[in-house]
Amino acid sequence: MTIILVYISHMFWLLDNPLMGHPLGAVQSHQNNLLYLFAYGTIFSFVPMVKQTELFPKSIYITAIVLNGISFSLLIMMIVISFYMNNYVWIFSIISLACLVYSIFLKSRTGRIFDPSFYACFSFMAMSVAIYGYSKLPGAYLLLSLQSLVVVSWALWFRSRIIVVMNTILFLGMMLVYLASGQMLNKVNIAFALTAFISARILNWKKERLTLQTYMLRNCYLVSLFFIVLFGLYHAVPAQYVTPSWTAAALIYFILSLVLKNIKYRWMAIITLIVTAIYLFVVDLAHMEIGYRVIAFLFLAFITLGASLYFTKKIRKKAKS
Repeated sequence: MTIILVYISHMFWLLDNPLMGHPLGAVQSHQNNLLYLFAYGTIFSFVPMVKQTELFPKSIYITAIVLNGISFSLLIMMIVISFYMNNYVWIFSIISLACLVYSIFLKSRTGRIFDPSFYACFSFMAMSVAIYGYSKLPGAYLLLSLQSLVVVSWALWFRSRIIVVMNTILFLGMMLVYLASGQMLNKVNIAFALTAFISARILNWKKERLTLQTYMLRNCYLVSLFFIVLFGLYHAVPAQYVTPSWTAAALIYFILSLVLKNIKYRWMAIITLIVTAIYLFVVDLAHMEIGYRVIAFLFLAFITLGASLYFTKKIRKKAKS
């Protein structure tokens, strides 16, 4: 209740005290709103340090932390929109650094898992806002995708399922927004593809450390990899080389399936070949010159036939053994 009353009182102050008869609207100057808000947030963030756990149920700690985070976020958004729209990178950088340090402190001093994970998530969300303010879109996608790798590594260190699940959701949402925007940059496409591939491998490699069934999360990253590779190559190479480039991607998937002994990459290769064949017959045959058509047909046929012969031979060996 104290948290709610404090933040509501601050909001009324920010809105120029309409309960006192003043017109509803933001105050004319910042009046050090930011300093007071940081003070509230810091004080209420000490809730996880209360050691008399027998006095309160665990749900009280979680409720207080989440309520403080939500209230702080709403007010910081109002203050930034009112006074700092042209200069907010430093604000969210400070929030990100403070929450990250505090999450490490909580991890080393408390036995609870949720508390440090929450502040780590809060830190990375603030970092995302700072990155956006610094680079703007679409350039910010490059840094944001690389940040996703840092978050996955952080989740492994914290053994936090909360962080890895939230990071997966944010990564997928960010990539969908990027693809829907139509503003394709080759370096961003490469960053997204590498992030999706490396994240999937990390989750497979360290799934025991997270004590989490990561099959669905890994599949999400692999699906992301599949689409970003297709879209990225489509925009990166000339039109006459789309079919060969997609076929080469399918070949790489086949090689990965052999090296990593993972059937999912084989399915990605097969689906990529199907998409490539459809594109070849629907698009290329209508627009490409005869020489490029022959090259595309031969390249696709060679990869498809080679993969078919290899896996047929492998299946027969398994059947005999």
